[in-house]
Amino acid sequence: MNSIYQKSSFLILTSSEDCYDEIEKNKNVEKVDRFIMFEPYDKCITFKHQSYSVATNNYTIDYNVESQQDDRIAWEDFMALGGIMIFSDKNKNFKLNNNEIALSSSGIEYVKQEIKNNLIGQDLSFSYNNEIHTFTIKDYYNSVNSEMTISEEKFNELKNFSEYSYKLYIKDYLNLGDSIAELEKSINNGNVEVDGIQNAYLGEEADKYYQSKDLLYLYEVICFFTIITFIIIFIIVSRNVLKDEKKSIKIERMLGYNKSQSRKFGLLNILVLNFSALFISIIFFIIISVGINIFTDYTIPIFSFK
Repeated sequence: MNSIYQKSSFLILTSSEDCYDEIEKNKNVEKVDRFIMFEPYDKCITFKHQSYSVATNNYTIDYNVESQQDDRIAWEDFMALGGIMIFSDKNKNFKLNNNEIALSSSGIEYVKQEIKNNLIGQDLSFSYNNEIHTFTIKDYYNSVNSEMTISEEKFNELKNFSEYSYKLYIKDYLNLGDSIAELEKSINNGNVEVDGIQNAYLGEEADKYYQSKDLLYLYEVICFFTIITFIIIFIIVSRNVLKDEKKSIKIERMLGYNKSQSRKFGLLNILVLNFSALFISIIFFIIISVGINIFTDYTIPIFSFK
């Protein structure tokens, strides 16, 4: 489960001070990358604008809906956290010139094909620090989330005009609250103030993780009550059987049965008791599962032969 979650989730940490070293020292951080946020340039015609609002620190940009027949890629395919996340190619497996940019739209297939087939070599413009920056689309790459990448040299030139924002992959997502608390503590010990930590859940696999996690919890509850039911039935019936068994042994001896035969009858009664308790527990499990399937949004497979 943790490995599935790691593929579709990350943390976003923002600070007014550089805390890269403090983050990197944290033993629960798998990887950390700094990024800056570009905004779409309204007059760039390579991509289209759809109806949405982008709230910035000082104002809100409202974009109008264009023709539904416009088959250009939308800026929204690359938007995340209110803007476009821009990374350096320092830790990528490709290198870019200062005027080049590589794009990722978190695995959206039609976007990938459109970029590779029609948009390589096209210009793309952004607004950043009250200036317009134009890059030539160099390539498409796969990433967990929608983002873009520029050259390390260009990134270092622009990053000084942005707050400190970091994308973190952590090792233990199953105890996320503890991981975030430990991360904040380790950074604060370095006398660096953290403005905020956001948890980004992206992709279909992350949704499947939460669904399966809740489903497993339901299974745990059902199994617990099933076991308790089995134990209660077994204890109650066992006491009655043992009392009856003493009487049965006396009667069987009076009828001429030897000790061996009496033990066989006793063992048979105990086996019947166990199977009866198991059968009742299974019925109890089915009733609860059917009730959950009817009255909740979960679907518990009662019988599965896969």
